[in-house]
Amino acid sequence: MPKISQKERRLVTYVSIALAMAIIVSTLLMALVAGANFPIPWDTFMVVALMIGLFPPAAVNVIDSMWRASVDRNIPRFLREVAEADEAASP
Repeated sequence: MPKISQKERRLVTYVSIALAMAIIVSTLLMALVAGANFPIPWDTFMVVALMIGLFPPAAVNVIDSMWRASVDRNIPRFLREVAEADEAASP
C-alpha cells in the first residue's frame, strides 16, 4: 500500500467536491432550461454527484488506513531485526 500524504488527501477531497458541485449546478441549470424535456431524471445526476463527492476521498482514506495498519503490524518485526543487528555488530 502506498503512503498518501495529507496534501494529496486534501487535493482529492477538494477536486471531488468541486466536481460534485459542478455536476449539481449544471444539472440544475439544464433542468431549468430543458424543463419537462429533460431526458434523464435530475435526481440521477444528484446521486452521481454525491457518489463523486464522497467515494474518492473515502477510497483514499481507506488506502491510507491500510498503509498505517501495515506499518503498525510490522513495527515489532522491525524492532526485532534492529535488536538482532545490534547483537551481531557488538563483539
